[in-house]
Amino acid sequence: CWTYFNKQGTTNWRISTDENNSPLGNKSVFHDSGVNEESWLISSTIDLPAGTDIVLQFMSLVEDFGTYGMGSNSNSVYVITQTDSVWVWTSDISFDFWVETPEIDLSQYSGETIQLAFVYRGEENSHTWYVDDINLNIYACPPPQNLFIALTTETSVNLIWEAGSD
Repeated sequence: CWTYFNKQGTTNWRISTDENNSPLGNKSVFHDSGVNEESWLISSTIDLPAGTDIVLQFMSLVEDFGTYGMGSNSNSVYVITQTDSVWVWTSDISFDFWVETPEIDLSQYSGETIQLAFVYRGEENSHTWYVDDINLNIYACPPPQNLFIALTTETSVNLIWEAGSD
């Protein structure tokens, strides 16, 4: 369940049936332009398992981006813990088509209860931000370390690695 909080302004996050990234999907969420807006879209609480690697990814689309990045116009993601809200991502650039965000490493929150917040900031008649396909990937097995190829033939490859640490 998601909620929204307007820190400044009156335009709210809304559901769109016109713009969505997934071919099989039919909805995304968006924040339209307004006047001096700061609006937070906040997830329900998420209990992250201890000892895991955690990566957040989502699809993003920015329309009317002529003023994006100027003044206070920005799109960001925060992690809300029991004691703080911490910035973890801001888009440096915007595109008028769907793009996948880089992997946002949230492993430092392993074992904690968090909320995710998508934060729209826009000055007068700024941009519109769409968000879709939010994925929180949790990996229980740490990735291998010191991976290298020891021997290759036409039909085989010999890989050597050390077990990843927690």
